[in-house]
Amino acid sequence: MDLKESIQKSYEYYLETLEMQDADDFRDTLDNRYGWLSSWFFDVTTYDGDLDIEFGKNIYEVMLQIYNRTVFDYIKDENKYKTYIIVCNLFISFKLLDWGTSIRSAWFDFGEYHPYLLNGAGHINISEDCIKYLLFEFLI
Repeated sequence: MDLKESIQKSYEYYLETLEMQDADDFRDTLDNRYGWLSSWFFDVTTYDGDLDIEFGKNIYEVMLQIYNRTVFDYIKDENKYKTYIIVCNLFISFKLLDWGTSIRSAWFDFGEYHPYLLNGAGHINISEDCIKYLLFEFLI
């Protein structure tokens, strides 16, 4: 199974889980994709669907800033700065980032193989292709 198929399979399983939990909305929506990103891809535990969505949006936003190298403009806002620092520390546990001497200039580190057990889909490699797919295809 390729990367896109694995992510889609995991997401479909996530939607089935929402339906079994009698969630208010278990359709394919952008908000549900953000919830999946937070709770299933990055294993953030909240037991709160709305918070999963909010965290997913924050994670997406920070990923986009890092990928596009627009962090310094993004973190001029104090709230976004705090979000950025929190999300970067989440990424570091996945060994996805490096930041040399300053967290404010972090970059994705794709130099190593990053195997990851994705809920409902088996192992994937969190590569640049994976991040690009999430940012520019799956979460739009």
